[in-house]
Amino acid sequence: MPPPKKRPRGPKSYVYAVVHDGGGRFLMGRKNVNGHFFQSGSAILRQGKRLNGSGLNALPGGALEDRDLAAGNLYAAVRTGATRELKEELNFTCEGYRGYREWAMGNTRYYGAFFRCASPQLLESYCGAASYTLRAAQAAVTEIKQGKIADYAAFRRDFPLAPMDNELDTVEIWSVTTHWQTIAGWRADENLSWFFDILQELREPSGHLVTGAMAAGPSLPG
Repeated sequence: MPPPKKRPRGPKSYVYAVVHDGGGRFLMGRKNVNGHFFQSGSAILRQGKRLNGSGLNALPGGALEDRDLAAGNLYAAVRTGATRELKEELNFTCEGYRGYREWAMGNTRYYGAFFRCASPQLLESYCGAASYTLRAAQAAVTEIKQGKIADYAAFRRDFPLAPMDNELDTVEIWSVTTHWQTIAGWRADENLSWFFDILQELREPSGHLVTGAMAAGPSLPG
């Protein structure tokens, strides 16, 4: 879920996962227009619910939750939140967490959590796995629309490989070189500007990435 640009409401902190290969390539998703299943409330929605950022590119992410902050410091909290979002939206977890960077937009904070794959081939494997789980999600949505699945437990039983939430439609490997013209166009877009900031860090590291060695004490959002 993207952070609101104006008059922020609800959770004030958001986290986004950047799964990359260290050479400028990373996983980029595209949101569904409507979502039909969600872990929260065990929701199955035959007619669907229009998503925030529907149909737009997005990094896997969502609200940084109170349970994430129980980790004791922000470095661990961001890792926990980003790992959960990857599981909920793509049904996989990722090693190689290297740290985070924080930005502010009014009274809303957002965090880019950077996961570096051990090799370009591993990034490609993650992309393949994500594409597989999203195909399972599409198959599940077809049955939900047909009324064949009406409760969340049945959905999980019949489609165990699908993500927990019906947020993303597709995932591709993008590059901060090849796709930069598109990404740069998001800078002034109220629906995408935080993705520009996060990916600018991947393209031109600022030196402000908070790593494990820097996270000995608590530094949690208020």
